[in-house]
Amino acid sequence: MRLSLQDVRFSYGRRVALAGVSMPVTGGVVGVLGPNGSGKSTLMKLIAGIHHGEGRISVCDADGGELSARRRRDVLGYVPQDPPGDVALTVLESVLVGLRRRSSWRTSAEEITAAHSCLDELGIAHLANRYLNELSGGQRQLAGIAQMTVRRPQVMLLDEPTSALDLHHQINVLGYVRARTAAVDGVSLVPMHDLNLAARFCDQLLIMRDGTSVAFGAPSEVLTSETLSATYRVEAKVLSDGGVPVIAPVASS
Repeated sequence: MRLSLQDVRFSYGRRVALAGVSMPVTGGVVGVLGPNGSGKSTLMKLIAGIHHGEGRISVCDADGGELSARRRRDVLGYVPQDPPGDVALTVLESVLVGLRRRSSWRTSAEEITAAHSCLDELGIAHLANRYLNELSGGQRQLAGIAQMTVRRPQVMLLDEPTSALDLHHQINVLGYVRARTAAVDGVSLVPMHDLNLAARFCDQLLIMRDGTSVAFGAPSEVLTSETLSATYRVEAKVLSDGGVPVIAPVASS
């Protein structure tokens, strides 16, 4: 599955949130970087179909055929920054909800196995019988990721999935997203703020500022001192660890 963006625009009333975001046809894991308020979350909501703006958002299959809006909904999964916790469901039940077929409310043994597998891979199998409203913010994030990925969507939108997680779970989640994306030959968009994790786990990076796309490409191509200065207003040294960029901030500029 492949995704492309062409001059995507959106406004909240008179406030422009996206002033023209473009991204060439791409697959794999795409990190979406940029300062707070640059439009990353709004872009996720447009791709997910929650908001409707201007421009072109195309989801294509392996043969290059563009999917209809209905088919796009079937292959797309979205996890917001703060998954709701005021739901009277256990973690396992919430994951099984993601597998419910329109024609049946029965849960098969295969579905239960798939749900437990997701929880285990994300390191939260011990939370299966805990209620969502009993969890920490990070635990709810992990439960939300499990609920979305259990049905194996080919387009995954994960809005800052590591923002409330400790380092161990950050690394585990991003490795999990990479593996799931590769398993379905799909595409995942992952807004995040940790540039070093993005450089290590993402195939491509889309860098945004003030509602526009600043750069797109492999981490080694776009994570330059010049781009970081223009985007984040910081001075930073860009080192290399086996070809993977390592960002060492020096000072705000």
